[in-house]
Amino acid sequence: MKLRTTATILSLSIFLTACATYPQSREDQATYHASEAKAAISKGDSINAANQIDVTLTRPTGGEKIKELFASYPKGRDYYRTYLEKSIADISHAYQAAAVFEKLSTAKSAGIFSEDQVRDLFANLSKAITDGNTTGSVPFDLGDKIELFPQLKSPAHQQII
Repeated sequence: MKLRTTATILSLSIFLTACATYPQSREDQATYHASEAKAAISKGDSINAANQIDVTLTRPTGGEKIKELFASYPKGRDYYRTYLEKSIADISHAYQAAAVFEKLSTAKSAGIFSEDQVRDLFANLSKAITDGNTTGSVPFDLGDKIELFPQLKSPAHQQII
């Protein structure tokens, strides 16, 4: 019984310590996630790096943090671009298309890719959603955020929707 109590107290202590170490301000969170991305890039962990970059970009100063990160760790840019390309290729629902659109818009606003790279990513997204709507592999309906995708406003696509 004493062992169980000790184990419970230790577990609770570890949990509370972990909670206390996560930054409270959004600025500090951006710094934290950028640091985690840096560590992941250093280890060659592209998935974790991309996820940390993604979270960093949702913070007010995240774009600046990621620009600084990419200046020192250019491989991070490759990891994040590959992540976005895979996100586009994996779209199978309208809500995923909208989420990828938001990620691309955030990346564009942050200025972390060249204009050509951003244009290519948006072109790939456009092709994925128009092809998906045509084949039915990415079904859209009138309740979806089709306003994000002007190409779906064509008569041919409207008829499918």
